[in-house]
Amino acid sequence: MGEWFAGRNSETANAYGFFMPRGPEVSWASLVWRPEIMLKHRFILWLLAHGKLQTTNRMAYVENKTCMLCQCQDESNGHLFFECSITCTLWNKVRRWLEINHEVNSIEELFHILGHYYKGVSQRMKVRYLEISSMIYVLWEAHNRCLYEGIVPDIDRILRKVQINVYHLWIYVEIEVIHLAKAWAVQIIRMVQIVLKLISSANEFHRRINFIGERRRLYN
Repeated sequence: MGEWFAGRNSETANAYGFFMPRGPEVSWASLVWRPEIMLKHRFILWLLAHGKLQTTNRMAYVENKTCMLCQCQDESNGHLFFECSITCTLWNKVRRWLEINHEVNSIEELFHILGHYYKGVSQRMKVRYLEISSMIYVLWEAHNRCLYEGIVPDIDRILRKVQINVYHLWIYVEIEVIHLAKAWAVQIIRMVQIVLKLISSANEFHRRINFIGERRRLYN
């Protein structure tokens, strides 16, 4: 602390690094924090990646630790999202819709599949990430409604909600891309106009220089 105040590392970036040290890098960071994924979906996906979602096995005040969806096994992050019979049925529907041929049995396996087989920024890849993140969020939402409101989840209804979310998010992404393209086009047009003005000014300057030179030759 004294060394930093002494001025050896007095830059702002070093100060931030001193007070907020970086944790170890993880391979899934770029998969979770993709810009097309909705922020609240990223947050839930990030918590799931750390195994920190508050399932009943992490709630000391809840006596019944059975899965709120299937009512068959003890609930945990891994069971709720990858082992529960309702979740597995939903995963199979989503995999068929997105044409994903690999089975998903854990969050680590999901990140491995996405990172190795579904790279890129094409529209198809973006839709896959939107669908998966939306499914995890909607599934967590259905879990909480079942826990706190007693609403029994319906697989088809969950899938429809996921699809509607994806369609809405994709339309929003497309609109943002259009707005960004328009903004870039306006900037390019302005730059072209500036360049044309500079070229016109340069030509006028050269014309005047030549005119002055010709007048000097005539007088001489």
